[in-house]
Amino acid sequence: MSVQIRNLCKTFGSKKVLNNLNITLEDGGIYCLMGPSGMGKTTLLRIIMNLETKDSGEITGIDPDVEISSMFQEDRILPMLSAIANVNMMYEKKRPVKEIKEDLSQILPKKCLRQPVCELSGGMKRRVSLARCMHYQGKMIILDEPFTGLDMATKQEVISYILKNRRNRILLVATHGIEDAALLGAKVIHLEDCQELMDEMKAAIPSAQEMEEKIKREQNDLISSAPKQMLMGAGEMSARTYMMQHMAETNLKLLDGIPESEWERMGSILDGRIQEFERGKLIWNIGDTCTEFAVVLNGMVAAYTESLKQVESLVAKFGPGRCFGEMLPLSNAGSPVKVIAAEDSRILFLSREKLMEKPKTMQEAEMKAKIAWNMVFEISDKLEKVSVKLDTTSENTVREKIVKYLNSLPTEKDGTKTMFSMQKETAQYLRVSPEALSKELNDMERKGLIRKEENKVQILQPEFFALRPEAGIRSIHK
Repeated sequence: MSVQIRNLCKTFGSKKVLNNLNITLEDGGIYCLMGPSGMGKTTLLRIIMNLETKDSGEITGIDPDVEISSMFQEDRILPMLSAIANVNMMYEKKRPVKEIKEDLSQILPKKCLRQPVCELSGGMKRRVSLARCMHYQGKMIILDEPFTGLDMATKQEVISYILKNRRNRILLVATHGIEDAALLGAKVIHLEDCQELMDEMKAAIPSAQEMEEKIKREQNDLISSAPKQMLMGAGEMSARTYMMQHMAETNLKLLDGIPESEWERMGSILDGRIQEFERGKLIWNIGDTCTEFAVVLNGMVAAYTESLKQVESLVAKFGPGRCFGEMLPLSNAGSPVKVIAAEDSRILFLSREKLMEKPKTMQEAEMKAKIAWNMVFEISDKLEKVSVKLDTTSENTVREKIVKYLNSLPTEKDGTKTMFSMQKETAQYLRVSPEALSKELNDMERKGLIRKEENKVQILQPEFFALRPEAGIRSIHK
C-alpha cells in the first residue's frame, strides 16, 4: 500500500513552509527528497514522523508511531553502549552477537564494534545511527542527510549497506547530492514541483540571473585566490583557460529532475534549438566562443585538448542529459578544448539570453528555476573541486600538499577531517606516491601535529596550518 500525502500545509508564524503539497510514495519505492534551503524538507520529514503538527492536509497509508524507522541529522544513540548493543536494542528478542557483528563489519572497522560509541569519531557514530535505523522493523525508512561528510568510497559502502538492508521497504532520503539519487537508484522528488509556490517559496529558488552572478563571483574568487605559478603551469595558457580546462573534466547534470521524455518539449518551451551531428563532426574548436548551453539529447560527444606539438588528448565524454562547455556562455571566453560528436548525436542548445528573460508562463518559470538550481549546485561543486586540484598539483613538497589539502576539507563536529582514504585515492589526488604520503602522515603524527585513524585526521596543532600574513600563504613548519 502506498503512502499518500495530500494537500499538506504548514506555516511558521507568517512564513508558509509547505503549501498544498501532494506526494505519493509507492510501496517498495526509493525516493530522494530535494529542494532549496528553506523549502521545508526537514519539516516535511518531521510531519511524516508525527514529530511536527501540520496545519491541514492528510497523510495516509502508514502509522508513524510504529511503522517508520528514521535517522536524524543529529546522532541519537546511547553513548555508553557499544555499536553492537545499540543495534541489538532494535529487537524485542535479541539477535546473536555474531550476526550483528558480521552485519556492522560492512560499514565499521571491527575494532570499533565493542567500543562505547562515545569513543568513536563523528563519522563512525553516524554509521552506528544508520545501522540502528536499518535494523528497526518498520514499513518505511527515513534518512535525513545521511551522507554528509562522506567521501565517495565511504558513501558507496554506506549506500550498498542501505540497499542490502532495505528489504523492499519504502526509502525516503533527504539529500542535496544529485549523485546520491543515481547511486541509490532513486526517484528524485523536487519539493518545488509538488506544491503551489507562494512568493516566499519562489524567493528560495534562484533565478537564472542570480545563478549566473553567483557563478561568476565564485569563478573570479577562484582565479584571484589561486597561486599564479600553479595557474600558469600549462605553458602559454591563461589562468582562466587553464581553470576552464579543468572544469571540462566533469559532467554537468543540467537536466536532473526533468524526465527524458520531457527534454525536447522543454527545449521548445525555452526557445532552444536542436542540431544533429554525425559521428566525427566538429561541434566547436579550440578558441571558439559560444553563448548557448549545449545539452546532449542522444548520442555522445567528446572533448579534446591539444598540446603545443598538436597531439590531441581526450579530456572527457558527455552522454544524454549532460551539459558541456557551460563555462563558455557564462564567461564569454574562448573554448580551451575541441568538441566533436563521438557518436551520431542530437544536441539541444539553450540561449543564455533566453534563459535570463522573464518567464511568460508558470511552466516556463518552473523549468528555468530547475535548470538554474541544478547549475548552481553543479558549478559550485566543480569550482570547489577544481580549486583544491589546482592548489595541490603545484610543485610543492609532499607536506605542503597535505597541509593545503587538509585546509580545504570541512571540519566535522568531532574536530576531525575526512580524507578520500589514507593511501591510494588521496595519493593519486595529490599526485604523490602512496609511500610518500604514508611516510609524511606518520611523521606528522609522530611529531604531534595530527592524529589519524583510517581516513580520519584530527589536527592537534592548529598553528601548524596558520596563515603567514606577510606572504598571504600557509606557513609550513618542517
